[in-house]
Amino acid sequence: MQNAENLSHEQIREFLRSSRKIEFAGCRRAEIYGWIERTLAAQRYGTLGKAERGLIRAYAEKVTGVSVSQMTRLIRAYLDTGKVRETPYQRHRFATRYTESDIASDRIGSTAATTRNVGSVSAGRGRGGFDTA
Repeated sequence: MQNAENLSHEQIREFLRSSRKIEFAGCRRAEIYGWIERTLAAQRYGTLGKAERGLIRAYAEKVTGVSVSQMTRLIRAYLDTGKVRETPYQRHRFATRYTESDIASDRIGSTAATTRNVGSVSAGRGRGGFDTA
């Protein structure tokens, strides 16, 4: 669809009345978001009345196949920042609690403590490490 973002409101109404479904085939998310951004900018979405905004929203949803809730998030991002962009993936991790030197010193300390305990258990005690007296 050439210059689909520059259609008049009447052309968009006519498109929505048609039963044909048009989708972006094989497009990446960044391309779809770019098209949505260009469409919202070309139609001056922020200055439109409620009826026209609903028309532009329905048009973008039908063309891109984006869900209603996702379109709401994308439009909110456009109104807030003027851009529709993917948010980069961020892995959720627990904060590092110990440094590498803490771990290294713990390894040395636990090895020394283990050898001390083994020696005291076997010295003077009976089977299983319990006093038999």
